[in-house]
Amino acid sequence: MHLIMFDIDGTLVNSYGFDEDCYLEAAEIVLGKVISSNWDDYSNTTDTGILDEAIKMNSIPGDRNKIHQDFKRVFVNLISDFISNNSNSIREIKGASQLIQKLKNRRDVKIAIATGGFEESAKLKLNAVGINTQGCAFASSSDHYSRTEIMKIAKSRVNDNPVFESKTYFGDAEWDQKASETLGYRFILVGDRISWSHQINDFQDDESIFSMLNL
Repeated sequence: MHLIMFDIDGTLVNSYGFDEDCYLEAAEIVLGKVISSNWDDYSNTTDTGILDEAIKMNSIPGDRNKIHQDFKRVFVNLISDFISNNSNSIREIKGASQLIQKLKNRRDVKIAIATGGFEESAKLKLNAVGINTQGCAFASSSDHYSRTEIMKIAKSRVNDNPVFESKTYFGDAEWDQKASETLGYRFILVGDRISWSHQINDFQDDESIFSMLNL
């Protein structure tokens, strides 16, 4: 049995740019501050982790849970508005939905989604591009602030919790690669934001991808 796990932004959906813009706008609205957009400034590059650290860095007063609730509400609304107003520009990474369906059809594979985004905004983006993750284990920054913990939670939610012969994570950023290395996952880079030995531009060549996965 093989575990195939996916990030979302920049990996399954071409949402990295507008997601970042909406996040920074939500921070300015809710925190009243312009926060750093250099994600390397943060220890945990997840929606929850960045918000926690931004609150601390800027000495934002108030109840943490209330701030998080307000932020998530504003951020999700901004994402929803962007999708509604730009339906022609948000797309899946080519071949993503087809590959996921082919993997779903295999009896030797379990699929999981582990995203550093909030659950609500993540599912909005997946639905917008028509990627069906029904039946896939799912974990997000709504579950934990740490990317490695999010991946652990996603794995724990896989049906029947089998012993895996291999574990692979598809992501697009350095923090995805580091989390994969920490947890002993094979990492496959989607896109070219960083340099990595196992890299694909999109999911259209599924034969090549299956070869990478030893399937």
